[in-house]
Amino acid sequence: MSAPAIVPGVKPLTIVETDAGCTDAEMARRVHKTRADHAELLQQYHDVWYNAPHTWHYLHFLGVGMMKCPNDLWMYQELMSSHKPRVVIETGTYAGGSALWFAMLMDMLGIDGHVYSVDFEDHRRVESHPKITFLAGDSTDAAVKNAIVDDIDELGLAGTKTLISLDADHSADHVRRELELYAPLVGVGDWLVVEDTNISWPGPEGDRGARGGIEDYVAKHPCEFSQDVLAERWLLTMCPGGWLQRVADCKHG
Repeated sequence: MSAPAIVPGVKPLTIVETDAGCTDAEMARRVHKTRADHAELLQQYHDVWYNAPHTWHYLHFLGVGMMKCPNDLWMYQELMSSHKPRVVIETGTYAGGSALWFAMLMDMLGIDGHVYSVDFEDHRRVESHPKITFLAGDSTDAAVKNAIVDDIDELGLAGTKTLISLDADHSADHVRRELELYAPLVGVGDWLVVEDTNISWPGPEGDRGARGGIEDYVAKHPCEFSQDVLAERWLLTMCPGGWLQRVADCKHG
């Protein structure tokens, strides 16, 4: 294989200045412009990356599978570092790699917190971690949510900063029911991420997918959350429109 061609007159970008003066609004403008200018190319890249049989299917953390986009994992790391949630709740455990990711980030950041991971099937490859509780059951079962809330209370973590990741069944109805249950657990400034908003099922019997669940929830509970485009600034994400930050108090639940 030949070496890549050298582009004349282009300086290497191995060293760049920090754009310390860039506001969030300016960064959001840049993201929107890049997506508008390269929409077709970005969609093609997304399609190739998502459908290739060797990308997210084979992602591991410390040898444990997690089926995530690395860009999204890095954004979770940024949220954990800047927001420092003491409670993380995820639905959809799979092998346990993402639960381990959150717990290890807590360890590295010195966060005295706990991770709750819910799934109705047990495919775990993580035996135990002192910061992780695995729960068996349907994530839309109120009894499962209540068990988490009870343990949060027992650990003295009630009312602390929270991050929730919904990555179980991606049908619109399931996601809407998850949002109805778990959205009240995040306070103003906290984050709730709905995964796999990039997929739907076309056709007369199709489903609008996770993004449809968000749309249904927002229609009933407007102005509670902001969809953060800055969380999508790396352009490839499995959660387009799914990075939600609470901006107003919950009026239900």
